[in-house]
Amino acid sequence: MRIVIDMQGAQAEHRVDFAGRCALSLARAIVRQRGSHEVVLALNGLFPDTIEPLRAAFDGLLPQEQIRVWYTPDQLSAQAQPAEAQRALAESVREAFLAAQGADLVLVTSLFEGYARDGITSVGAFTWQPPVAVLVHDLRPLREPSLLPEPGRAAHYRAKAEYLQRAAQVLVLEPGVARDAAELLGRDALDLSVGQSGMAPASWDQMAQRAIAAFEALHQADAAPTAQPEALLGQLIARVPQALGAAQTDTQLRTWAHILSRFPQANGKRQLLVDISELVQRDARTGVQRVTRSILKELLDNPPAEYEVVPVYVTASGQGYRYACAFTAQFLGTPLASADAPIDYQPGDVFLGLDLLPHLVPQHRAYLESLRRDGVRMYFVVYDLLPVLMPQFFPPGTADGHHAWLQAISRFDGAVCISHAVALELADWQRAYAAPRLRPFEISWFHLGADVGRSVPSRGLPDNAADVLARLASSPTLLAVGTIEPRKQYGQLLAAFELLWGRGVDANVVMVGKQGWMVDELVARLRSHPEAGKRLFWLEGISDEYLEKIYAASNALVAPSAGEGFGLPLIEAAQHKLALIARDLPVFREVGGEHAFYFSGTRPQDLATAIADWLAKHAAGSAPSSAGLPWLTWADSARQLMQVVLGQAGRAAQLLTPAALVSTARPRVLTLAPYPVRRPRHGGQLRAAAMLRVYEAAGFDVHPVGFYQAEAYEAADIGPHDIAFPSDSPFRNYRGVPMPALSDFLMGPFSVDTDQVFRKIVGALPGPVDVIQVEQPWMYALARWLQLESPLCRGALLVNSSHNIEAPMKRAILAQGGCPVLIEHAVADMSAIERELAREAELSLAVTVEDAEALRTYGAPRVLHAANGISPWRADEQRCAQWRARLPQKPWPIFIASAHPPNYTGFLDAIGDSLACIPEGSKLVVAGGVGPHLERELGKSRWGALNMSRLQVLGVLDDADLAAVKSLAHAFLLPIGGGGGSNIKTAEALYSGRPVVCTRTALRGFEHFAGLPEVTVAATPEEFQAGIRKVLEQPAPAPAAGADLRASLTWDACLGAVPREVASLLAQRKGNV
Repeated sequence: MRIVIDMQGAQAEHRVDFAGRCALSLARAIVRQRGSHEVVLALNGLFPDTIEPLRAAFDGLLPQEQIRVWYTPDQLSAQAQPAEAQRALAESVREAFLAAQGADLVLVTSLFEGYARDGITSVGAFTWQPPVAVLVHDLRPLREPSLLPEPGRAAHYRAKAEYLQRAAQVLVLEPGVARDAAELLGRDALDLSVGQSGMAPASWDQMAQRAIAAFEALHQADAAPTAQPEALLGQLIARVPQALGAAQTDTQLRTWAHILSRFPQANGKRQLLVDISELVQRDARTGVQRVTRSILKELLDNPPAEYEVVPVYVTASGQGYRYACAFTAQFLGTPLASADAPIDYQPGDVFLGLDLLPHLVPQHRAYLESLRRDGVRMYFVVYDLLPVLMPQFFPPGTADGHHAWLQAISRFDGAVCISHAVALELADWQRAYAAPRLRPFEISWFHLGADVGRSVPSRGLPDNAADVLARLASSPTLLAVGTIEPRKQYGQLLAAFELLWGRGVDANVVMVGKQGWMVDELVARLRSHPEAGKRLFWLEGISDEYLEKIYAASNALVAPSAGEGFGLPLIEAAQHKLALIARDLPVFREVGGEHAFYFSGTRPQDLATAIADWLAKHAAGSAPSSAGLPWLTWADSARQLMQVVLGQAGRAAQLLTPAALVSTARPRVLTLAPYPVRRPRHGGQLRAAAMLRVYEAAGFDVHPVGFYQAEAYEAADIGPHDIAFPSDSPFRNYRGVPMPALSDFLMGPFSVDTDQVFRKIVGALPGPVDVIQVEQPWMYALARWLQLESPLCRGALLVNSSHNIEAPMKRAILAQGGCPVLIEHAVADMSAIERELAREAELSLAVTVEDAEALRTYGAPRVLHAANGISPWRADEQRCAQWRARLPQKPWPIFIASAHPPNYTGFLDAIGDSLACIPEGSKLVVAGGVGPHLERELGKSRWGALNMSRLQVLGVLDDADLAAVKSLAHAFLLPIGGGGGSNIKTAEALYSGRPVVCTRTALRGFEHFAGLPEVTVAATPEEFQAGIRKVLEQPAPAPAAGADLRASLTWDACLGAVPREVASLLAQRKGNV
């Protein structure tokens, strides 16, 4: 069965609210659970800013060609009051498009779109349509008309409700909506939110399974044959004579042509659209065009399976690409079959930018982006980055033009470089300059061919060819091939030979290449040189046939170029058994390997010495030989290129291994925290470390910087970029008074006191920073300093990663002792920082709904609720056996906490200073830094002796030991009485599935777990003690929290939205969405 999902619920006016999120979540779940069914997503092209985010949301879940885009004329929102016929026609276009996808069933993710934006939804507006299921999120406006005070919106809503009556299936996500459907519309609705038991809430995957089961039943009951796209298109065109008759302008005609062209075409083959725009207009006989001719010839002669190779081109004055029919006919020597018409394309087609077009691609970027939005995969061949890496060798403006071209192609799907060296350079460039992306950019490489006979060689010899060849054969001859331009270092080569000739060395040098740029002085020297035509030969614009003979008459190729993309002359020279003398460049090493003689140095004497050394080795027979240097034919090269672009294995079994994929450009996050995260232990570290992991998993590079008190951490805890907060620093005092409880807050002024910290952070950065994330507010001043003063951080997005609302919590901690006036000053200072960061950060992260509301009251412009979670643990059986022998044999509870003061004071407040509630033979097991403090406080109690007999302190455990101890515990205690945020230990306890005794404060952020039978919530010490006795006296109940509910406690689930939100903000900044 083919299910077509109308995704406007995630595109139109409700895309950012609950309905939009539900539409996207259910669609993703249906794709995950589709099994043998086929799913096609239909996107409204009038919302172009939503298409790339949606494609990214399904990347890896669904092939991109299964995401189809449809179009209608714009300005169709009900609020804009379009003509009724115009809107009805748009509804017909949409329904015809959905049916043309071969739909057996259509799912509408939100029917009530289209009032404020150009959403188009309907049921039964076209003559033929498959069964339609509609997801309904809310019907309250039908029951309470006052919810829609605008008359136009109310009428729009009623009209959509009438369409709902035509739907074959109504789906809802909560029982209340199902009741409204029955009472207000007389329609039965399938509530996806109720699990099989009828009680437990369902996950998205479970809801998707129920939806698919309903679709299957509907399909079996109404298995009407699918309509052919041609028939549907014919019916649609029959409906639009009036619209087409009114389309008197070129713009209107192009609009309708584009609308109709998006319907599926009958031709089963995909197109490989090969851009040869420069070659079509002029064959300048450059190296790039030689590659373009050769690859194009191979692709046309041996097209990849399931693809039709179609050369295309664009001009500076054109409005989009055209088929290069005339050029192709001339190129292949075949009759012209058709004129150069505008291209047509379908999802799954591939565009390959084979020609180098630094001026045309940026100019036509918007057109090319429209192809990508519509499902065409877009790749470009990158020959080199020399204009941006070595701008001194190119005319003014070249570097800017090449930079603009690189930025333009970096917005598409990938680049295929002509060498691994260029691929690495492009990856480095992208890390520094490319805009953030929602889908990865693939950087791959292939090698060029070198069989000149297959490159459509040029023919012809000059009149003096025989004389020149005879002179070359009379003495050792070194050949240099390439345009005469500064990068090729012909000036150094000429000066080196002048030194050699002056020393009596008899050798020829031949330079083959046309005159380029910025070489007028050198060209004048070449033309007037005393050795010109004797031992110095400059051959301009010669044919490939003549070059072959020059190769044959030479002894060695010399490649003094300062930079290259590949080095094809090295391979061509090796084919002619010439020795190779090359500058020591990575790309020459890649191509030449051990078969070349390498030199370095930029002075004439450096090259002269190298040539003299080579001549001596050559005479002695010890110079490196080019024999055995591996090379590809153009057929091999084209197949390797297709392996990368199309993922095809190629026809030849002996083909080289596929070109390697190199790392893509990734946005970089700098995190600033008041603790190291290398070996996380306490809650703040655990959250910050988890944040690092989810960023990296989402394609970000993360550069963590933590400040730490040296006396509190071991060397293994410290990361390479962490910064010590010295024990003798004057900043350990607040207004001259030691206040250990404020150590994290005092790290802030320490970090900006001198530029020492600033220089250390900036000096260690591997490249530009896109995001600065402040873990807790104390490093805000440092973040602002970096934003303002460091070129690498200038303009970075600022993220406030709040762990608590800090100032009130600090007040509670400080109130236990200290000067009240000083405490009030400190709290005021901390509150000011916290509020300013909330206002200035472009994104604030809150661990609870209450914290999110507090941040909004502080003026935070954008707040994301990202709860605390846990890393799932698995206990080692051997460790468990070891610990089982050391722990109480009767059921025992565990209390896990750091040395943070509220942890042990909270214990005493919640439970009291007596452990009489722990049965004889059992003990309270305490893990973490809280243990010694709790032992001290309980020992001071009048019940001290009893307490010590019922207490077992384990101290700080490593992860493996802690996992074993947690797995053996009968119950978890959460005596949390204060503080802010949500407690990670609560998430761990709930995830364990064991009984939990806790305060209500401990469930902050986890309130939906309060009703589970394994959770006991205590309001007083007496209730807490009674709860402990009860859980230890009774067998542990089976956990009621299902796997899905428990999975919601993991860091991936809790923090997964953070990198997506940050990527979205970065993309909005750079216009990439």
